Amino acid sequence: MSKYLVKDVCKVKGGKRIPKGETLQTEPNEHPYIRILDMYQGKVLNLDSSMMYARNDYWNRIKAYTVNAGDVILAIVGNTLGMVSMIGDSLDGANLTENCCKFANLDVSKVLPEFLYYVLSNDKAQKEIERFKVGSSQPKLPIYNVEQIEIPDYSIAYQKKMVDLLGCIDAKISNNKAIYSDLDAMVKLLYDYWFVQFDFPDENGKPYKSSGGKMIWNEALKREIPDGWEVVPYSEVISSINTGLNPRDNFRLNTGGQIKYLTVKNLLPNGNIDFSACDLIDEEARRIVHKRSDIKIGDILFASISPLGRCHIIWNKPEDWDINESVFSIRPDYNNVNSAFLYLSFTSDYFIKLAEGNSTGSVFKGIRITELLGLKTILPPKPLLDRFNEYVYGLFDLKSNTMIENQELTSLRDFLLPMLMNGQVKVKKEDTNE
Repeated sequence: MSKYLVKDVCKVKGGKRIPKGETLQTEPNEHPYIRILDMYQGKVLNLDSSMMYARNDYWNRIKAYTVNAGDVILAIVGNTLGMVSMIGDSLDGANLTENCCKFANLDVSKVLPEFLYYVLSNDKAQKEIERFKVGSSQPKLPIYNVEQIEIPDYSIAYQKKMVDLLGCIDAKISNNKAIYSDLDAMVKLLYDYWFVQFDFPDENGKPYKSSGGKMIWNEALKREIPDGWEVVPYSEVISSINTGLNPRDNFRLNTGGQIKYLTVKNLLPNGNIDFSACDLIDEEARRIVHKRSDIKIGDILFASISPLGRCHIIWNKPEDWDINESVFSIRPDYNNVNSAFLYLSFTSDYFIKLAEGNSTGSVFKGIRITELLGLKTILPPKPLLDRFNEYVYGLFDLKSNTMIENQELTSLRDFLLPMLMNGQVKVKKEDTNE
């Protein structure tokens, strides 16, 4: 099969570093800035709640480093190196970090953008990327090496057939992600209504605070809370916190094993897990990691490195994955709280602001276990928490089911992708001889 090189069909251009002394802002404006962590969302990259923005006063200095809807981008620095995304409509004109590159001026008479995305996502290209990278502590993929990646020379008509087939699977995955995010927003809204606004249903089914429920000033929180509620350190509602294990001298990554090895980059802001970009470990490494992590159903995975607030409840037995040292596995004290309440507490704006104020670190800022355990939280009466759990259990169950379906769809797509690229499997229609 004949092939192109990337340099034969487009111009590879890097992004731009944030100017020294400048910062990004969280308030939305017209200049979204795509960071390396924003590429965790999947095939089509669009605006989300974690997006940061370039400040208007220095945007002119970086405006030449933008992307357009439909562009393919590739992470070329750090532990996300090799991750691929396409730019969605809402990020048209966004700025691109220097840790990524884009494929500009693509010759669409030779290669479709969607086909390029799938080529770069394929194992063969990912192995080339692994071979081309340089550096150890902070691996990088030079632009001139990106230009050497091979692209199969299929006709545009046949590329479109492959893209249509794989795109149908990705569309379902994307739809499930939207459902998952909507369900996550619903449970967070209920949490806010019950435990932030304190308008949980009282004994008459009316909103407690709005209906004149008794409120008591709490000095620790500097606000009123319902009468009879407590304020306690998280140490009183957590039975244990464990972490996974980093490789170091303990084991090696990607030696042929099939156990997914999760890091903070795999925990998404909507409470989901992105298994698509995991390193892999073998059974012996999993045994070593699991001895320390001890992850079980009901535990909450907690990304200890900023941005904080990325968590996930384990609803199904974790048989084919485990975690690294930057992910906490937090087990509720079921005598006081349940997993749903603790998860929603960790993802609340109040907790995130509090935790960020107690975070440390220069390169990767995060929170330590001791600091987390010392932070204060409200503790509603257990019967009320049990009632809340009954309300949200069905929503969490739906979230779990959509995540499982996406894992199955992703496995199907990843099974088909390499065979389509190397010609082992053909897409045929009655009106073609291909």
